[in-house]
Amino acid sequence: MVLTTPACPLKTAKQDCIDALTKALGSHIIVEPEMISRVTSRQIPVEKKDILPKVKNIVAVVSGKGGVGKSTVAATLLWRWHKACKSRPDRC
Repeated sequence: MVLTTPACPLKTAKQDCIDALTKALGSHIIVEPEMISRVTSRQIPVEKKDILPKVKNIVAVVSGKGGVGKSTVAATLLWRWHKACKSRPDRC
Protein backbone atom coordinates (compact mmCIF):
# COMPACT_ATOMS: atom_id res chain seq x y z
CA MET A 1 0.00 0.00 0.00
CA VAL A 2 1.49 3.35 -1.03
CA LEU A 3 0.89 6.27 1.31
CA THR A 4 1.39 9.89 0.33
CA THR A 5 3.44 10.66 3.44
CA PRO A 6 5.13 8.61 6.18
CA ALA A 7 2.81 10.26 8.73
CA CYS A 8 -0.35 9.56 6.72
CA PRO A 9 -3.33 10.21 9.02
CA LEU A 10 -5.25 7.36 7.37
CA LYS A 11 -2.54 4.73 7.96
CA THR A 12 -4.12 3.45 11.19
CA ALA A 13 -7.62 3.51 9.70
CA LYS A 14 -6.47 1.53 6.67
CA GLN A 15 -4.73 -1.02 8.90
CA ASP A 16 -7.85 -1.33 11.08
CA CYS A 17 -9.98 -1.93 7.98
CA ILE A 18 -7.61 -4.62 6.73
CA ASP A 19 -7.63 -6.28 10.17
CA ALA A 20 -11.44 -6.23 10.31
CA LEU A 21 -11.76 -7.74 6.81
CA THR A 22 -9.19 -10.40 7.62
CA LYS A 23 -11.01 -11.31 10.83
CA ALA A 24 -14.33 -11.50 8.96
CA LEU A 25 -12.85 -13.86 6.36
CA GLY A 26 -11.59 -16.30 8.97
CA SER A 27 -8.67 -17.01 11.21
CA HIS A 28 -6.83 -19.05 8.56
CA ILE A 29 -6.06 -15.95 6.49
CA ILE A 30 -3.05 -13.84 7.41
CA VAL A 31 -2.63 -10.44 5.77
CA GLU A 32 0.40 -8.30 6.47
CA PRO A 33 0.34 -5.39 4.05
CA GLU A 34 3.53 -3.52 3.30
CA MET A 35 2.93 0.18 3.76
CA ILE A 36 5.42 2.45 2.06
CA SER A 37 5.35 6.18 1.49
CA ARG A 38 6.04 7.97 -1.76
CA VAL A 39 6.35 11.69 -1.29
CA THR A 40 6.21 13.60 -4.55
CA SER A 41 7.41 17.11 -5.21
CA ARG A 42 6.61 19.44 -8.03
CA GLN A 43 9.36 20.95 -10.09
CA ILE A 44 8.92 24.62 -10.95
CA PRO A 45 8.85 25.09 -14.72
CA VAL A 46 11.83 27.09 -16.01
CA GLU A 47 9.64 29.87 -17.41
CA LYS A 48 8.10 30.50 -13.96
CA LYS A 49 11.39 30.75 -12.06
CA ASP A 50 11.79 34.40 -13.06
CA ILE A 51 8.55 35.56 -11.40
CA LEU A 52 10.23 36.47 -8.08
CA PRO A 53 13.96 36.44 -8.86
CA LYS A 54 15.05 37.99 -5.53
CA VAL A 55 12.95 35.65 -3.37
CA LYS A 56 15.07 32.86 -1.86
CA ASN A 57 12.46 31.11 0.28
CA ILE A 58 8.69 30.98 0.59
CA VAL A 59 7.09 30.03 3.89
CA ALA A 60 3.44 29.03 3.99
CA VAL A 61 1.47 29.45 7.21
CA VAL A 62 -1.57 27.19 6.89
CA SER A 63 -4.18 25.43 8.96
CA GLY A 64 -7.24 23.34 8.23
CA LYS A 65 -9.19 25.33 10.80
CA GLY A 66 -10.05 29.00 11.10
CA GLY A 67 -9.24 31.24 14.02
CA VAL A 68 -5.97 29.62 15.04
CA GLY A 69 -3.69 32.63 14.56
CA LYS A 70 -2.33 32.20 11.02
CA SER A 71 -2.27 35.95 10.38
CA THR A 72 -0.59 36.61 13.73
CA VAL A 73 2.10 34.02 13.04
CA ALA A 74 2.68 35.34 9.49
CA ALA A 75 2.93 38.95 10.71
CA THR A 76 5.29 37.96 13.54
CA LEU A 77 7.55 36.04 11.16
CA LEU A 78 7.65 38.98 8.75
CA TRP A 79 8.44 41.44 11.54
CA ARG A 80 11.24 39.27 12.97
CA TRP A 81 12.80 38.63 9.56
CA HIS A 82 12.68 42.35 8.82
CA LYS A 83 14.33 43.08 12.18
CA ALA A 84 16.99 40.39 11.62
CA CYS A 85 17.74 41.69 8.12
CA LYS A 86 18.23 45.24 9.40
CA SER A 87 20.74 44.11 12.03
CA ARG A 88 22.49 41.42 9.94
CA PRO A 89 21.87 41.85 6.18
CA ASP A 90 24.28 38.97 5.43
CA ARG A 91 21.67 36.55 6.84
CA CYS A 92 18.94 37.67 4.45
